[in-house]
Amino acid sequence: MKARATSIYGLLLAPILGTATASEFVREVGQLIPDNDPAGIVSVLDVSGNDLDLSKVTVSLELTGGFNGDLYAELRHDSGFSVLLNRVGRTEGQSFGYLDSGLSVVFDDDAPNGDIHLYREVFGGAPLTEPLTGIWQPDGRTAPPSTAVASDPRTASLANFVGINPNGTWTLTIADYDGGGEATLVRWGIRITQVPEPQTLALAAVGGLSLWILLARRRRLRRDPAIQPRRNANGSPYELTHLE
Repeated sequence: MKARATSIYGLLLAPILGTATASEFVREVGQLIPDNDPAGIVSVLDVSGNDLDLSKVTVSLELTGGFNGDLYAELRHDSGFSVLLNRVGRTEGQSFGYLDSGLSVVFDDDAPNGDIHLYREVFGGAPLTEPLTGIWQPDGRTAPPSTAVASDPRTASLANFVGINPNGTWTLTIADYDGGGEATLVRWGIRITQVPEPQTLALAAVGGLSLWILLARRRRLRRDPAIQPRRNANGSPYELTHLE
């Protein structure tokens, strides 16, 4: 009996917990990022077909060439704004960013690798011999790229997109803020996760609970020998009563 009850409660909890749905959108670009030019380049990604507000977004980004520490990258959509890269490697004691070349990464606020701004610390501090890979938290620093350093506040995370409608145009801007190398934006993309809104889940849960109570009551009435139907003169039942 307990196992059956657990199964029924599981069915009732399903609409409460909801089922997350994810959609991916990728833009192939293959465009040079002008060296030492704050104007940079702009790439857009048009998203459609999503019925629910965004609950989480991650961003993939692939770059080749240039110097990672020269670059600034930001993502905008609707009222949301996130800084993905902001002169990675720059600190109060180091005016130049990392001179590593290229990356193929995913930005995720929950990434265990931590802040991409100081990614070398994860590898012991040494320069990389190949493009950076892995899953990283976005830089998040909104300080001007000409002065940004590791100690600046990180306020522009991907969480800034949570709760907005994901449909429409997403805009990626990447610029090079120092001379000496030219990077290429190969491709980028976003992965959108959505879950049903709480009020929708609550209505579904209440409806499911009411149905379960009704079915349970009907089963009890059928099985309890102390409950007998009274009948009209023609033999048809008209009410239920408990016999003393």
